[in-house]
Amino acid sequence: MNFKNKNMPPAAKTLFEKRVLDSQKLPISIRLCLLRTFWNLPKRLANQKFLEVSEPFFKKVLTRRRQVYILIILLFLLVVVGAAGDSFLPDTAKKIAVNDKLSFIFCRDQSSAVTVLKIFFKGGKRAEPAGKRGLAYITAGLCVASPDAAIAGKLMHSGAVSYAEVEEDYVLITIKCLSDNLEETLKILSGIMKKPLFSGLRINNMKRGLKNRQKGETEDPLQLMNLTALNAFFAGNTYGGSVYGGAASLKAIKRKDVTGFYKKYFNAAGMVVSISSDLEESRVKDITGKYFSGFPAGGTAPLTKVEASLPKKKEFFFEKEKEQTLICLTALLPGFSPGDFVRAYVLENLLGKGIGSRLWRLRMEQKLAYDLDAVFTQLQDGGLLKIYLSTGNEKKETAYRALKTLLGELHEQGLGEDEFEVAKVHAKSDFLRLNEEKERRALYHGYFELMGIGFGFVGDFFTALDRLTLMEMNAYIKRVLNPGGLAEIIIGPKLGKVK
Repeated sequence: MNFKNKNMPPAAKTLFEKRVLDSQKLPISIRLCLLRTFWNLPKRLANQKFLEVSEPFFKKVLTRRRQVYILIILLFLLVVVGAAGDSFLPDTAKKIAVNDKLSFIFCRDQSSAVTVLKIFFKGGKRAEPAGKRGLAYITAGLCVASPDAAIAGKLMHSGAVSYAEVEEDYVLITIKCLSDNLEETLKILSGIMKKPLFSGLRINNMKRGLKNRQKGETEDPLQLMNLTALNAFFAGNTYGGSVYGGAASLKAIKRKDVTGFYKKYFNAAGMVVSISSDLEESRVKDITGKYFSGFPAGGTAPLTKVEASLPKKKEFFFEKEKEQTLICLTALLPGFSPGDFVRAYVLENLLGKGIGSRLWRLRMEQKLAYDLDAVFTQLQDGGLLKIYLSTGNEKKETAYRALKTLLGELHEQGLGEDEFEVAKVHAKSDFLRLNEEKERRALYHGYFELMGIGFGFVGDFFTALDRLTLMEMNAYIKRVLNPGGLAEIIIGPKLGKVK
């Protein structure tokens, strides 16, 4: 790791390099705090100050002497804890074969007496026939819906939770339960999943639920932003449109469509099972084999490649009588690969994750944002990066120009070496924090396996990140943040479109 700050005291520089950036020597819980806290410590040491304060209250409380005391205490903590810890992200996951048709990814995590299953079925929204949007959601929802109140009561009594989600490339069913109740839970839910009840009454009930979700999707600014961004780049293909369907598509879905979709995509050939549990491997293998072996073998259904395109319409305005205006700039990402996933992850952290991100300047220095973020969604055949903020209606024009200027400068100037290294540290910290959670790690194991790069990428993420060069990152920024390819989404009061 190179530092360009020539004014930084040598002793402080050595300590910072050894105790903060050499993350493998720090315990996980301490690393997460320190990586975020010390992201720009070299500059602050050189300037002989630790905290930038602007509010009168903090100016009074955080005097120069107290700032120095805080710095000394934190540096002492670095020295004390620096020798502890093993690896940056120990990943003990393995693939276990139950038989020639069924295998699952298993990660033993004894942090809690809970077992989490993430069950992926390849297909998702992109597998829906034309004019049948919402079919995947109806099918997936009925795969976890209890057929009667007695069974629902048993699941509640065992502390089990199950739900289905539909993404562009897959359907995801999540099962969480107390580990002591795993066998009882899977006995019930696997039976429902293997023989779901697709009656006309239940299908119509699902349709009514989707109509309510459609309404929420148009009323909630963030949901509306996500749907608009997706349609801007994927309108007219299998990624576009609401996962909840529309009035016409729901009306067109019949019982035979649901049963046909289930038989085609809900089978062992397209299934990935990821499990995280405190139970021993042999116990999980026995239970999983006992209750999941009955899935039909099926075959891998072909999926048409999705072709993304730059939006013909680049400006979207939705009138909402809100106290704040939401402003979003959305960029198209390349298709899925390990390298592109890492680059998108770094760019997301650089732009909008926490104190020190580029967007944070609009909040702290210019007071232009109440809420801000950058979120990327990586799909098999493309992806989206949404950079957005919420601002007071009276500041929306200033905030809009500031956001466009910020992205324009990054596109034209790229990153310097120091900021690039800091962004990589932030990305490591964020990925580590998320994957300490049992459920999130099970999710990523299954997701990477389904997307074709293997569940082991959870452990290989940091190696791939370390290999990323400044030249590669700047080329990626140049490609993704091209001003001519951005879609603008503004949601707020009618008082004139932002220009």
